[in-house]
Amino acid sequence: MPITITISIQELLLGALILAALVAMIYIIVLIARLLPGMKALSSALEDLAHISSVAREDIDSAHTIVSNISGSVSEISKLISSNKSGVSAITHIINAAAGLAKLAKDKKDK
Repeated sequence: MPITITISIQELLLGALILAALVAMIYIIVLIARLLPGMKALSSALEDLAHISSVAREDIDSAHTIVSNISGSVSEISKLISSNKSGVSAITHIINAAAGLAKLAKDKKDK
């Protein structure tokens, strides 16, 4: 006696849909597995970028401090010279400004 199997179009479409879903899930799993090493490398690169940015920010702050000190020293020297103070006093302030700059440069070098 022959066996008869009847499959409706609805069942055939449902089976095709289930098969397509399984293929899509396998494809997504493979895609995620391939993306993970790239994401790890990107994370490492972003951490390096954050470190570089923080170092640059510290250097900018140091440069700003040095420029502010130089500006203040030049301003004081110009005020001293314009107010006809003694030359010894002006030279003393110039030496103090140079010593301050040397100290800032030494502190920067020590970091």
